[in-house]
Amino acid sequence: MPELAEALALPRPRLRPVMLGAGLAAAALVYALCWYSAVIGYPLNLGGRPLNSWPTFLVLSFEGGVLAASVAGFLGFFLGTGLPRLHHPVFAARGFARASQDGFFLAVDEPGLEPARLAALLDGLGPLSVRAVEP
Repeated sequence: MPELAEALALPRPRLRPVMLGAGLAAAALVYALCWYSAVIGYPLNLGGRPLNSWPTFLVLSFEGGVLAASVAGFLGFFLGTGLPRLHHPVFAARGFARASQDGFFLAVDEPGLEPARLAALLDGLGPLSVRAVEP
């Protein structure tokens, strides 16, 4: 649903531009390394082609860019979501251990939300219990 991000007022994702920048920077770096090694560092004239034949360097540049973009996406995802977080305050809440066995557990973490209003809203839905968990 394309309208879902607008309806939820989600911010624009920042991960895609980071991945693009990392991929382009790595591709340019790999191209520069290939060019330096073929033209300046270790020039070999093979088959009469010019030393700075750019099509030769494109495959490695593309692979380096894809690798850097995927690593940047992986690291950006983990840093953006706060993972790996081995402990969260909600894990210590009473009844959390049985949440996946005979019910479900709902945790709401919204900075501008009034706890009393949320508790009243959730209490109207008939839960077994509503508790505030302090960080």
